[in-house]
Amino acid sequence: MSRFRFSVNDLEGLSNEELLRNSYVREKQEVTEPYDPEYLSDEKYEIPDVSSYEKRFYRKVSIVENKLRKNNIKFTWMERYEMFRVSKLRQDEDGNVSGYPTHQYIAIYMDTNEYAFGGMEEDRCVSTRISDVIASVKEWLFNNEPGLK
Repeated sequence: MSRFRFSVNDLEGLSNEELLRNSYVREKQEVTEPYDPEYLSDEKYEIPDVSSYEKRFYRKVSIVENKLRKNNIKFTWMERYEMFRVSKLRQDEDGNVSGYPTHQYIAIYMDTNEYAFGGMEEDRCVSTRISDVIASVKEWLFNNEPGLK
């Protein structure tokens, strides 16, 4: 199937002036607006309000991020679970480093205003103070203990 409505053979005997005049070479394109004019108005855009719960939650998230960065702890924000993931590589008895990381998580319990560190099901440390949780994270990172479930 051809992309054009004409072939090269159709253009063979035509001069440049004839090519420019022909309608099949130079079709008029209908110009459409890139936006719907009904969306335009003179009203000033107002940013929608963020709930107080969201403000508190993102404030706590920024506190955890800042503490992790300050202590040079590598982390990943898991948006789906709204948790931070911290990983380490463990060693076996012979001193060989595993190729698979062990993960633990930092969660924020908004209903009790607490921070938690542990596995997906069990918590190693729960505290209202983020510094206690970060101390537990550092302790876990620098030993060879496995992670909790």
